[in-house]
Amino acid sequence: MGTRCGDIDPAIVTLLMEKMNLSTKEVNDLIVAQAGEKNEAKREEMLKQIQKLETEDLSTIPLLQGNQVAVTGTNVNGVVLDPSFRFRYASVEKQ
Repeated sequence: MGTRCGDIDPAIVTLLMEKMNLSTKEVNDLIVAQAGEKNEAKREEMLKQIQKLETEDLSTIPLLQGNQVAVTGTNVNGVVLDPSFRFRYASVEKQ
């Protein structure tokens, strides 16, 4: 497992589950435990367990996302707005 959480707040899943009156204690406990786990293999197993539990109770997370807008000068190239909603600085270059 090479990366940690990206743009999504890890607590959003449990918040939505609470709003929908679904049980969250086991998932919350696993989220807290994996955050402090130093063994990557064990942490990965915890994350898989979280995903399994979440997909059993909440197969879809309804997220809202507004339009993406990027304004640049005419001398800027490489601006990409992709489906991950991340602004990719590495591809941006000034002419």
